[in-house]
Amino acid sequence: MPFTISAINRMSKPGNYSVGNNLYVHIKSNTRKYWYFRFQNNGERKYLYLGSLSQLNSDQAKLAANEIHLDLGRKREQNRLATFAAILGAAIPTPQSDSTCLRDDISPLYKDAIVSFMEIKSADLGEKKQLSWVNGLNLFIPKFGNKRMSLITTDMIVTELKKTWTKTTVGTKAKLDMLSRLFSWAIANGYHPGPNPAAWKENIEFKLPNPSKIHKVKNHPSLPYSQAPFFYAELSQLNTLGAKALQLLVLTGQRSGQIRTAKWSDIDLKKRTWSFQAENMKMSIPHVIPICERLIAVLNAIPKTDSDYLFSTKGKALADVSISKVIKDLNKRRVKSDRPEWVDPTDNRPVNPHGFRTTLRVWGADEQHPKDAMEFQIAHKLKDKVEAAYNRSNLLEVRRGIMDQWTRFVIA
Repeated sequence: MPFTISAINRMSKPGNYSVGNNLYVHIKSNTRKYWYFRFQNNGERKYLYLGSLSQLNSDQAKLAANEIHLDLGRKREQNRLATFAAILGAAIPTPQSDSTCLRDDISPLYKDAIVSFMEIKSADLGEKKQLSWVNGLNLFIPKFGNKRMSLITTDMIVTELKKTWTKTTVGTKAKLDMLSRLFSWAIANGYHPGPNPAAWKENIEFKLPNPSKIHKVKNHPSLPYSQAPFFYAELSQLNTLGAKALQLLVLTGQRSGQIRTAKWSDIDLKKRTWSFQAENMKMSIPHVIPICERLIAVLNAIPKTDSDYLFSTKGKALADVSISKVIKDLNKRRVKSDRPEWVDPTDNRPVNPHGFRTTLRVWGADEQHPKDAMEFQIAHKLKDKVEAAYNRSNLLEVRRGIMDQWTRFVIA
């Protein structure tokens, strides 16, 4: 029996739940619920992703399901006519677009192409990045959603990009790169005649200003490593979860997202290693760092809960702002007591958590530690592709000695 939408809203148990008319809700958790349309294709069950419950209400999802039913009905009728035509030796005329030589019934609608593309692309991405790609591509659905991929042109794309190109340049360029990958997939599968209408080089670069000329990339404000021991001493006086998380970030050089979502089950004190799963990494590649003596003391000082998360609030991972807020609060206290804030001396911007990766990296360079080892520690991709291809080691034991030296320097 189909479930009502009110019942779905109350449910949190993972699974697929029918709401009727081939429309399903896939529940991953209480806050992650997604609409899917189920159908049969050549005897094989398929699912079309429609969007999350926060993106589509029940009326919109049901309307989408009805439209898909009609599309499937038209395709079945075309297949039936094609069979009769073959028997009669006749050819069914195929309408031609004035802008493409592809058959319109071969090229999928933009909104359907996203689903098919993500079925392949998702294997390369962590869960968080999958959502980023889907949301990025979905932004073009209001204009392109019901257009055939073969009929979408560069001028159409540029018209949409112009709306935000100068305001949110970096974000808009990232979405263009996603769009370009989608059209590369379409061309490879015969859904678009090419060339790629979303390609930047030799194409859109001549229609829009260069992003680097509009948006000057600034490095994250960082603290000189000579000040790191003094900052850490002040930080150690705080006893909040955010402060404990920031301590680990400073001592390991990892990204805040890795620290916030870290789990006790990924820490092996016998082997003295700390593993990070691919879905929590920027590059979607598993990462391992060494655990040295002084890091163990910090880990042991973290309050234990029933959750597997190192830093858990009501069973969930620490909120995104919790770590950056610690530095802001420290600076507020310093201002009140007439002490200088913790800032990057190059431009006087207050330091942020990510900047401590730079602090560690600069210290490593000045101490003449191996560049590859430092890059591996902070999970940077090696810029030299040839070097990266031959370097199969993660230099874990080399990094263990380096990080032991770093933690002894910081925890003076």
